Amino acid sequence: MVRNILAAVVALLVGWIVTSAIQMLNFLISGLPWPDMNDASSFQRMIDSMTTLHFIVLLLGYALGSFAAGLTIGWIAKSKGNIIPLIIGGFLTLMWVLNNVSYTHPMWVLILGLFMFIPFMILGKNFTAGSDTVSAEAGLADDAVAAGGGLSEDGPEEASTQEED
Repeated sequence: MVRNILAAVVALLVGWIVTSAIQMLNFLISGLPWPDMNDASSFQRMIDSMTTLHFIVLLLGYALGSFAAGLTIGWIAKSKGNIIPLIIGGFLTLMWVLNNVSYTHPMWVLILGLFMFIPFMILGKNFTAGSDTVSAEAGLADDAVAAGGGLSEDGPEEASTQEED
């Protein structure tokens, strides 16, 4: 339980760092003026001055940040299911909706943004699960070879039964 909570907190931090870094690069490279975060009209003016490319980089930042958060969950959490990425991704999606209530974005950005957090979070989490599966299968194959069973196309379990026939 503690490890799952730690995974969620660290994942939020990692996702925030990755997303923020990409957003800062977006500003630095493009020369967009940095808005005064305490002034809503300044922030809206900055959004209004963004080009399509700026919005694509913004969405890419959300996707990569969510993927990194999912990887973090996969590495730290004891839970092997997708409940933690669903909860964190749902929370981030809610924050995206609230952001869009406060500040207007183009409709295509709003819609694509809804699909950035949960899918990429689960993808990142499952990416780490896939590496565990590959390792486990390799271990089974090594065990079968060591036991003299050999390998077949069907895997190590089938190799030993084929020799008996």
